[in-house]
Amino acid sequence: MLTALHALFSQQRFQPNQTVWVAYSGGLDSHVLLSLCHSLRDIFAFNLSAIHVNHHLHQAANQWVTHCEKVCSTYQIPFVIKNIHINLKKGDSLEALAREQRYQILMEVLNPGDVLLTAHHQTDQAETLLLQLCRGAGLQGLAAMPGQRPLGQAQHLRPLLHFPRETLHAYAVQQGLQWIEDTSNAELKFSRNFLRKEIVSLLKGRWPRVEAMLSRSAKHAAESQELLEEFSLMLLKDLKGSLPDTLSISKLKALSEPKQRLVLRTWIKNRGFSLPSTKKMSTLCENILTAGKDRIPHLVWGNAEIRRYRDDLYLNPVTVKHDSHLDSLWDISLPLMLSGIGHLAMRKVKGSGFAPQHAAFRVKFRQGGERLFIPGRGHCALKTLFQEWSIPVWQRNRIPLLFSEDQCIGVVGFYQHKDYVVNADEIGHEPYLL
Repeated sequence: MLTALHALFSQQRFQPNQTVWVAYSGGLDSHVLLSLCHSLRDIFAFNLSAIHVNHHLHQAANQWVTHCEKVCSTYQIPFVIKNIHINLKKGDSLEALAREQRYQILMEVLNPGDVLLTAHHQTDQAETLLLQLCRGAGLQGLAAMPGQRPLGQAQHLRPLLHFPRETLHAYAVQQGLQWIEDTSNAELKFSRNFLRKEIVSLLKGRWPRVEAMLSRSAKHAAESQELLEEFSLMLLKDLKGSLPDTLSISKLKALSEPKQRLVLRTWIKNRGFSLPSTKKMSTLCENILTAGKDRIPHLVWGNAEIRRYRDDLYLNPVTVKHDSHLDSLWDISLPLMLSGIGHLAMRKVKGSGFAPQHAAFRVKFRQGGERLFIPGRGHCALKTLFQEWSIPVWQRNRIPLLFSEDQCIGVVGFYQHKDYVVNADEIGHEPYLL
């Protein structure tokens, strides 16, 4: 196993003094990984550190921390402890929530260029594939765990993914390692434990190499998924909407339903959002895409929402409520906090923006009835201008308006009254949202 890890690290081409982190729980798997990395640290000249996430879910959690500290002290490996306190809500999965928060805190610790190693092995991979099958997952889910993936600005490697747990156990015994036994691993209320104790052991009685076979299936699924994603990216190039990050409804509808779902999943994933459930995806394809042009349908899942306006499909974080009745005096020398919107600030721009003598404005949001002066047209209703500017309906009441006394002289990002702006050779103040 040490030889195989040496070969993998050689391919990885760690840079001298690059920081390599081992996610160290104190259990057998992570202790084996830590021991292997300790043996290879000087050969590859990387900086080895260990990180332990204390979930405070087990009565012996603090004793585990002490154990991990002692092991790392013996190895002379820097050791970092991070604490998580999980607040379960109705319908939450403890396993899923713990995993999500664990990786979130790991991303906060890792610096750009760092590498995180976790001790997932072939047995874990087989269990993951079975879990995904039981959940009715698609090809991406059946690909299970990748051997390497980005994690924030760092990289996450699973160098033991091709080794069964029996191999790790044999190494630990041979090296005389002492590890923690988590008693919760025997609790069958957790799905992964149930599969390991009741299902995988039964399958191995009939097919001794079933874990390796399941792991191979996951690899085949991962390769097929990679090809599908490449194909999907090719399709996406021709589906762009009229604005950045939008898709064209009419172009999407010209595709078959399987292709629609494929490109939508890729689009959503590449924008950094979690994928919707099968039911939500059906709603998206069957209701959102087919809605009439005069409709503004809305679909929410997790932290994402999809809307359509005219021929464009929009994907954004879930809209946060704001004070639509705000009426605040803004001294432009300082950014103005707009709750649920962001910070309103000024930047200096040559030939554009408000003249320097205008150092304060009243900031409001649209209430209805506002009118702007447009050269050559006179006073126009803001509602009409929003339509002409192709601003989606749900965004219109979230755009800050700048007033001088009772006159609207600015719409942030779209309009500035001609009597208040600088000449082409002057430096002006242009409002923008941070």
